[in-house]
Amino acid sequence: MNSFLATDLWSNIIFVFVFGIISIISLVEARKHNFLRIFHAQKNSSYSLSLIHALIFFGAYFATSFIITPIFFRILRLSSFQGNIPFFLGNFFNTMMIFSLFTLFFMRSKSNIRREIWLKKSPFSLRKDLSAAILCWIIAFPIIIFYNHLFEIFKLLLLPKTKLSEQIAVSFLKQMEHDIVIFILAAFLIVCIVPIIEEVLFRGIFQTILRKYLSPSYAIIFSSLFFAIFHYSPLQGIANIIIIGSLFIFSLFLGFIYEKRGSLFSSIALHGIFNFSTIINLYFLN
Repeated sequence: MNSFLATDLWSNIIFVFVFGIISIISLVEARKHNFLRIFHAQKNSSYSLSLIHALIFFGAYFATSFIITPIFFRILRLSSFQGNIPFFLGNFFNTMMIFSLFTLFFMRSKSNIRREIWLKKSPFSLRKDLSAAILCWIIAFPIIIFYNHLFEIFKLLLLPKTKLSEQIAVSFLKQMEHDIVIFILAAFLIVCIVPIIEEVLFRGIFQTILRKYLSPSYAIIFSSLFFAIFHYSPLQGIANIIIIGSLFIFSLFLGFIYEKRGSLFSSIALHGIFNFSTIINLYFLN
């Protein structure tokens, strides 16, 4: 092993050690203060959400992503736009189209359906949702960093010459960094709009339907697994292992905070905070 790999290996070992200790301390403190407790532990068969609702929302997502947006991309290729502008406009169109369809469906849905997705517990408290999301991020982020560096150690030992690909969302953002306006709009999508779309799909719809048949713990695990696998891409190569693993861990916390608070805004806030911290980590902490 050359000196560069040895230095890289030891730096990752230090990160694993430090963030492992931080993770243990944060989990112990959270457990001590009953933060990790979910008060209702049984399935809830009274929910009105059904497989039909899941098919509508996921159908809208896939139809937009794989039918409508590719047509829009072809139109953009025939235009006079240069550089990364067609790529950005295509992604912007796709995200906002899905967001608009979801908004339309919600406006036409019955109040009990909207309540089951957005607010299972009353009254709504923005302050408590944000506080819970921030606290959950403080607990989750060190655990994810610990996992990432632990995987990096195994990669350095077993596949030292293999270069990991970036997550699709990260790659998309990096391609936009040379135009400040486009970069800000891309960051807005990743921090604000994408969390709403994904939380509606995986927590508001999928996890709530699972709760009709499963306990909160199992519903969280299965929805998290689905969420993580959903982000698989052949373009990410072996990096899929670390990306899917990280997202599974993160999704457990998203599902947990949604169950604990009974408010989709809490998981949206946590998702947005995590994406924002990832951007900060990427561009300011490297």
